[in-house]
Amino acid sequence: MHDIKIKRIYEPYESDDGYRVLVDRLWPRGISKSEAKLDEWAKDQTPSNELRTGLHNGELIWEVFASLFAKQLEESDSFGAWKSGIKEKLKTQDITLLTAAKLEPHNHVEVLRDLILK
Repeated sequence: MHDIKIKRIYEPYESDDGYRVLVDRLWPRGISKSEAKLDEWAKDQTPSNELRTGLHNGELIWEVFASLFAKQLEESDSFGAWKSGIKEKLKTQDITLLTAAKLEPHNHVEVLRDLILK
C-alpha cells in the first residue's frame, strides 16, 4: 500500500505527489485550476460550515472538532464510496490531500486521512 500525504495547496506540485485531491469546501485564493494540478476536488468530504467556524472561532477544541467531524463523515451518504475509491487508488499510487488551511497545530485533513486508513 502506498502513502497518504498532506500538503498545503500553495506548496509547489511535485511529481511524487501521486493522486492529488483538494479537500476544502471553498476554492483556495490565488491558485488557478491549472496551477493546482488536481485529480479531484472532494468538497463533500470537508467539515460543515458550523464545525469549521466553531473550530476557527475557538468555540470547539481540537478533540471535540475531530470527533464531530469524524462522525459527520461516517454518517455521510458519500463518504463510504469515496473512501473505497481512495483506498483502491492507494494500492497503486500515493495520494496527496491538499488544503489551503494552515497545517499547524491540527487540521481537518488529519481526521480525513485517519478515517481513510482506518
